[in-house]
Amino acid sequence: MYKDRKNKLSLLRNKKIIFKRGNTMNTIAELIKRDQNVPEVIKFKFKLENNLEYLPGQYIMISFPDSPEQKRAFSIMDYSREEKILDLGIKIHGDFTKRLSESKIGTKLNLSGPFGRFRIKDSHKKNVFIAGGIGITPVFNMIKYADLSSENNYLLYSSRTKKDMPFFEEVSELSDNKVKKCLFFTRSQEAEGKNEHITCESIIGVDNSLAQNKEEVFFYICGPNKMIDALRTQLLEKGYLDENIISEEF
Repeated sequence: MYKDRKNKLSLLRNKKIIFKRGNTMNTIAELIKRDQNVPEVIKFKFKLENNLEYLPGQYIMISFPDSPEQKRAFSIMDYSREEKILDLGIKIHGDFTKRLSESKIGTKLNLSGPFGRFRIKDSHKKNVFIAGGIGITPVFNMIKYADLSSENNYLLYSSRTKKDMPFFEEVSELSDNKVKKCLFFTRSQEAEGKNEHITCESIIGVDNSLAQNKEEVFFYICGPNKMIDALRTQLLEKGYLDENIISEEF
C-alpha cells in the first residue's frame, strides 16, 4: 500500500544533526533495556561510556568480555549523542544473539566502531531505500538522520507478513515526515494475487519520475543477498548505474 507524506511539520525535519566520520574506537556498552518488537526481533538499548561518532548507515561490533574474540556486527538503528544511548534492532538467531537476549539488564559488553561504507553518497539526488526484514535497521537510521529532502526519498520495505515486519510502527511514523512515498510488501499479498517481491517495476511504480534521468537516482538496498542480487540485475538491465546501487547484506 502507498503511504503519502502528510502535510505537517516534523520535529525531525526542523532538528538538524551534524554527523561526522569518527575514528574507530573501543568502549563499554551497558545493556539498560530490551523490548520484544516482533517474533525473533528485539530492540536493545545500551548506555555507552564514550560518545560514538558515526555516519548514518554504519555499524558497530560487540562482544562479551569473557570471549572478546567472538564479535558480531550490528547496524546502528538510533543513537542519542546527548545521552550516549545506542539502539540496536537484532534478530535472535544463533548462540550469540540468544545469549544477548538472555543477558541481565546491567550487563556490560565490549563495543568497537563505527565501520561500514553503507552511507548516503549524494543527498541532493533521488534516493530509493529498499529494505528486507531486519535490513530496515540501517535504512531507518539513514532516513531519520541523513540531511535529505523528503521530496527525494522513497522507501520500499518487505517482510513475510505485517506482524513479522520489524519496527513497522516506527517506520510508518518516520515515513510520514521523511519520505515522499512508502510501499510495504508482505507475502500475505500473494493470496490477493499481488506480487510480494520488490522488483524494478514496483520501484518505478512508486513514482514514474524514477524512470527518468536514471543517472540521478541512487538505490540503497539492505536485506538478504538473494534480494540484493536480483534487484541489482534488474536495475542494471533497465539502465541504472552500477555505482549508484549501494547495498549491504543482512
